[in-house]
Amino acid sequence: MRRVKYYKLARNRRAVSAVVSNMILIAAVICIGMIALAWSQTQSADYQKTQTNVINNKIIQLKERLSLEYAYYDGSTLKIYLLNSGLVDVKIEQLYLSNAPTTNRDFVVYQFSGTEIANKTLGIVGTAKEGYIQTSSLNLLQNTYSATIKTAGGSTFVFTFAV
Repeated sequence: MRRVKYYKLARNRRAVSAVVSNMILIAAVICIGMIALAWSQTQSADYQKTQTNVINNKIIQLKERLSLEYAYYDGSTLKIYLLNSGLVDVKIEQLYLSNAPTTNRDFVVYQFSGTEIANKTLGIVGTAKEGYIQTSSLNLLQNTYSATIKTAGGSTFVFTFAV
């Protein structure tokens, strides 16, 4: 008696098409799931790479330290003496002077010995640990000025001095 039921089931086209359609649906769901998984892993890897770069830049920024030793103005040339007391080299990119005729200044970075530093980077060892920034063609009339120094690492140092 059972043999007849299985035989009827195998011969019944409606039952076979339901099984085949269920298998196709399951395969489609598995494929879409695998595609979604691969996409999410790619997005996660990209996010991790981006955040690693951001965090590494922030760590470098935290390691940058500049200290103002003194500033000297002789009537046309301003020298700002700095000490790099951080754990990384500091590349100075911009110099702004408050209350000056032109706030964004062209400048040159020197070692204490007077040797110009080509890439404007105060190092962390040797004679380039301390240096000075020199900017010319100034007519400073007020007593107090503020120098803002921006570095390649993204740090901003603000020093106030009197001339």
